[in-house]
Amino acid sequence: MKPALLIICLFISLTIFGQSLQELNQQVVTLYRNGEYKKAIPYAEQSVKLTGQTLGENNAQYVKTLNILALIYIQAGEYEKAISAAIRSTELWKNLEGESGRDYIASMSILADLYRRTGVSKGTTG
Repeated sequence: MKPALLIICLFISLTIFGQSLQELNQQVVTLYRNGEYKKAIPYAEQSVKLTGQTLGENNAQYVKTLNILALIYIQAGEYEKAISAAIRSTELWKNLEGESGRDYIASMSILADLYRRTGVSKGTTG
């Protein structure tokens, strides 16, 4: 295949993929704003999966998507899943920013709130 044709095909596939991810994220936002948290979960989970496949887990956009999923789990009352997602995002933010990073600190705050809500201590999760 000629290089120009390969680049065009790659661009078209990325554009199509990007639009579907954008539409998926818009669906998450719409459902969240309407208070339909349980309905938003499968869309948010798919968004996390696709973002991870596209950008990798050591990418800020992936971690932001994971944080959003954790927040949706919280609103839906699915605290175990929320804790799992929050722990993972906190670990990733720590690797990306270090312990003084703004997003790491915000993620730790979400995790602390979850522990307060559930009465779970850090040593008993996982």
